[in-house]
Amino acid sequence: MVRNMEIMQVLKHNKPVIGMIHLFALPPYKSRDSLQRQYSVEENIAKALKDLKALEEGGADAALIENDDDPSDIIYVGGQQFESMLKITDAVVKEAKIPIGVNVLRNDWAASFLIAKKTGCKFIRLDNFVDKVKMAGKIVEENPAQIAKFREKIDAQNILFLTDVHVKHAELLESKSITESVKQAIQFGADGVIITGRKTGEAPNTGDLKEAKLASEYIPVLIGSGLNHNNYNELLHQSDGAIVGTALKTGQYVDLQKVRNIVKLRHSDGFSQSK
Repeated sequence: MVRNMEIMQVLKHNKPVIGMIHLFALPPYKSRDSLQRQYSVEENIAKALKDLKALEEGGADAALIENDDDPSDIIYVGGQQFESMLKITDAVVKEAKIPIGVNVLRNDWAASFLIAKKTGCKFIRLDNFVDKVKMAGKIVEENPAQIAKFREKIDAQNILFLTDVHVKHAELLESKSITESVKQAIQFGADGVIITGRKTGEAPNTGDLKEAKLASEYIPVLIGSGLNHNNYNELLHQSDGAIVGTALKTGQYVDLQKVRNIVKLRHSDGFSQSK
């Protein structure tokens, strides 16, 4: 039970709400929106801090920074992206009153752990850890033992490690159940597993959540996509918390009132009692 206690201590509440801070495209890339423009590190810091303020004032338990606007076919970041992400994350951590995590797209586990270690982030998210998938047109099959050794090498065991299994926007390339993936993730050191729908904004199947919960032993199972007002009660009863992005945003920014609305639902359903 130690790991479950650790993550709930970091995130403070039962059924934690982790809000996403989605960045603009990092240098040297242009945004994928209609503007197709480059954003500076300073613009990204301003955006991230604005989102952070909305999440904190709205009552979110933690925030997760993600370079969501970078080209979708990137799996691992380059040097300029890494330095930009490091500066932005450091600025957010220094201002934050809630725990901050980092998710370096698409699957850069080394960059995520290093940035977290350098800046004081409390957790990371990795999209794919133990599954063989086709992601953004590329086959991605990580070596979980290598990732575990790297985490130990840089002394990042105190940084909580959350990882998806059967992740969204990816095709599973092996015959493998959620149970098998969850147990393998635990074997190699995951502190929590994340279940998503098939794409951003789509809720996970409740059967997948139930299967993950049965397999998860002592670590929490978090919802990674699609939580909203309509499915909140059902999904939170099948999980230990949620990472929320789309439902908290208006346009590109976190909406304070939407954060408050989600957190209010948690309070009204009796989910807010601390562990």
